[in-house]
Amino acid sequence: MPGEKLCFVVGPIGDEGSDFRVHADWLLKGIIQPVLDGYPEFQVKRADQDTRPGLIDVHMINDILDAELVIADLSYLNPNAFYEIGLRHMAEKPIIHMHLVTTERIPFDVSLYRTVEFALARFPDIEKAKEDLRNQVEAVLAPDYQPENPVTNARGRLKLEQSATPEMRLMMEDIDQIKSRLNTMERLVVEPPNPLTPAAASLALTGVAPTVHISVSPKGMVKPPGDRERLDETRHDMPDHIMATGAAGTGPPA
Repeated sequence: MPGEKLCFVVGPIGDEGSDFRVHADWLLKGIIQPVLDGYPEFQVKRADQDTRPGLIDVHMINDILDAELVIADLSYLNPNAFYEIGLRHMAEKPIIHMHLVTTERIPFDVSLYRTVEFALARFPDIEKAKEDLRNQVEAVLAPDYQPENPVTNARGRLKLEQSATPEMRLMMEDIDQIKSRLNTMERLVVEPPNPLTPAAASLALTGVAPTVHISVSPKGMVKPPGDRERLDETRHDMPDHIMATGAAGTGPPA
């Protein structure tokens, strides 16, 4: 029967006439609806299009949890949209993420999952977005598709931890360390601090601060090694026969 399945669209909507509403309408009417028209078994609906009487949030939550497909717009990092996405992730059902490329970067934990990036500046941009979305719809409607999101991964990890061998636990710890370093690098890219010194860069990438040699002057002030100290240290490490001649085959040092 046509329209017996629900494709529910979540994301920033905004008030009528607002920039958010213009964005939401472009996405819904210019990209999502034309793609889902190729799947007549689906009815496409956004929360503001619900005409049923009763509490809006109750209907919306039920649609998020029960819909055969949810398409979520992550543009502008709208808090309500991320709450709704979290509900869908908990349901462990198919969801497709979309994101306007000119808006803020997607948070790291969510950015690991495939997202349909789209732009609205040119007609070819919209056609490319429709093609990418169509490919995603085909993938999630496949009979063997298994939803994957931070919740399904966390639940899978819990089951793995309960049955993991010592070798598997060690591998999981290594993966956690890699993820921690990636998180650090992501924060540095999104919100770069003051230019990193070599020591700070080493600490950020490896978690280990490099060794710094210092010396104490006769007045008790701590200072980094200067040219004279480095030269003395080099001479101290040289073999005696080289120190005696200055260099192999040359006269005494000046």
